[in-house]
Amino acid sequence: MNYFFIILLILGFLTISIESTMFLLQWYGRKMSKWFKSHDFRIHSIITNSMWIITFTLLGVFQFSPQLLFHNILILQIVGGLMIGVGLIVSTWGYYILGLERSLGINFYRDNIERVDHSLYKYFKNPEEIGLLMMLYGIGLLTKSWYNLIFAVEFTILMIPHQRIENLPFRKNERNEKDVKKD
Repeated sequence: MNYFFIILLILGFLTISIESTMFLLQWYGRKMSKWFKSHDFRIHSIITNSMWIITFTLLGVFQFSPQLLFHNILILQIVGGLMIGVGLIVSTWGYYILGLERSLGINFYRDNIERVDHSLYKYFKNPEEIGLLMMLYGIGLLTKSWYNLIFAVEFTILMIPHQRIENLPFRKNERNEKDVKKD
């Protein structure tokens, strides 16, 4: 097995784990401001964004190493290319609708965050990540690589609990709204 691939899988796991852990620490009131003062969110952003950049840079570099191929069908490569294009459009559109501040999670822990429920958000809770997953699976199909497909599956599995963590503020707001309606 390719050692570079194993490093990529481990780095992908660490990236999502670190981001989720930082979200949970902040959500449960263990703010990092104790160590980083008022720069806690900047530190959180720098660490997680650096990890994402390293992970996806390695994924790009990995494309130039020998790969285990799982198909030799042209139509699957075309479908993969289309998935990459559609995923890029969906992801970009989702970021545009939310805006930079919300997309980067800058106001994640503020009270009364309104759920966006128009345009793409009417159909998906998080179109940015749906688009990213489409691109990852598209890369797997386009490159015909088992490694890329396994990375996409790992990413999908790791994003399930991460999505639940990211949706904590909305669930809290929904519970508060239900309590207000009961009164």
